[in-house]
Amino acid sequence: MTREIGARGSWKGIPPIHLPLASDPGVLTPGADHSPMLFPGGVFVGSTAHPNRILDEAIMNSPGFEEEILALWKLWKSDLSQVGHKLIGNFLEEKKGIPSVSLPENPLACLWAHSAAHALGRIKRKEIVSAVIGEGGGVFGNRAWKEIAGNIYCGEAFYGPGLSRIYNASSFVLETRQAQSRTGLTQRIFDAAACSVPVLAEHSPELNEFFDLEDAVFSFRTINEALERKKEILSLPKHKRNAPAPRNRILANHTYRHRAARILEAVHHFFAASRA
Repeated sequence: MTREIGARGSWKGIPPIHLPLASDPGVLTPGADHSPMLFPGGVFVGSTAHPNRILDEAIMNSPGFEEEILALWKLWKSDLSQVGHKLIGNFLEEKKGIPSVSLPENPLACLWAHSAAHALGRIKRKEIVSAVIGEGGGVFGNRAWKEIAGNIYCGEAFYGPGLSRIYNASSFVLETRQAQSRTGLTQRIFDAAACSVPVLAEHSPELNEFFDLEDAVFSFRTINEALERKKEILSLPKHKRNAPAPRNRILANHTYRHRAARILEAVHHFFAASRA
């Protein structure tokens, strides 16, 4: 059915290999014109890292791991549009003599690669959020953010109307994905767009396929570029910063109804072909 979905649809001529995420525009809605701007410095909503006891233990029991990860992070942060998994694979091949194609047959190397992605994602998210969301901003998520974000840590946030209120009270929503995410399309991007709130996001090819980068998503490849794009967003007048175009794009193409229709269409053609 995945092949059927890909064969019968595309975004800008590129067939998807899986259905992208979507949003619920009935829950995530724009705020009223008089809504207070509680977070003029932007917001980030998400965990410091997805918990994984096995990977955390592997990291703790790998001599020299921290130094290797810091070296990888130095390379990655010079251009965040690089694919983290490829950087890790290249590192294993160049530094340890382990070809990336052999990882499925090498469980220890495979565990190291997954641990590296886990650790890199944690470092990346911490550094980007700390640099971009400063005074006047808000960080929502697990309590580990309290030590990192200090007095701008605002507690946890849960999906629903409360999340909509947070987004509508902010000048922009920061998007930084985990290293293990192989796609640049996360829930934050769709939900912020449904609220007509700008997104400041790491660059990825998928962003340009699904959104107009001129009216919805401001992408960056380095932390310095993120700070420059933040200035651009904050310099926009409110009627341009919260223009309806991003929400209209969600309503037209990216609701769960659209995704369900695509699945049902694929199921229909799958069984029709099997009966032919």
